[in-house]
Amino acid sequence: MELVTVLVQIPHPVVLCLVYLPPQASANEVQSLIDFLSDLISTHNVILLGDFNFPNIDWSSLSSPSGPSLLFTEFAFRANLSQHITTPTHLGGNILDLLFSQSPDSVIDVHVHKSQRLSNFSSDHFPITFSIPHSTLKSTPNHSPSFYLDFAKCNYDAMADHLLDIDFSVYFSSNNIDYLWTFLKNILNDSIATFVPKVRRSSQKFPKWFTGQIRHHLNQLRSLRRKSRVAKVHSAK
Repeated sequence: MELVTVLVQIPHPVVLCLVYLPPQASANEVQSLIDFLSDLISTHNVILLGDFNFPNIDWSSLSSPSGPSLLFTEFAFRANLSQHITTPTHLGGNILDLLFSQSPDSVIDVHVHKSQRLSNFSSDHFPITFSIPHSTLKSTPNHSPSFYLDFAKCNYDAMADHLLDIDFSVYFSSNNIDYLWTFLKNILNDSIATFVPKVRRSSQKFPKWFTGQIRHHLNQLRSLRRKSRVAKVHSAK
């Protein structure tokens, strides 16, 4: 087994992990790879690719007969990895080269170039190209945090005392309506800023109870439903 990892800052860090598993890799070799990848994806955003030499895996249903390839499909299922290669990558007609990401939209424009053999290398594998979408690469805009005024926690007694201390007669002697409006607006805004607390809005997209573990189980359920549909089609034949 051979393995290379590269940390790319683009500007958000992404780990590109390139794997080569020899044909007929042992269960111990595959388990060692799984252990390494499990640790890696738990702490990094990972794009995994390489020559895995698993010709007997049906990636449409995420199923495999037995042995090392079954170990790996079970890992891919538990880790909720998306596998993007759907056509043969080898002259023999098998899908040997694979491309995984932790999110389905982390890679786009995936192509297996069957008509373009690697001219500079002696290889019976087809070249694979893909892109990382710009939305993944671009930095997050530096927006100011979002706040709202929590009037339920306003110190109304202190605000009233503050307003009673202001000599309004000095300002009300003016006949300029614009001046009076600006004065009142500024007084009220200053009082609100002083006595009404600001609360930062939550940035999370989901309710607090909708944890990452629940989302992971839902994704697993979708995979099981997909496998069930494929199994029904095969049994009908």
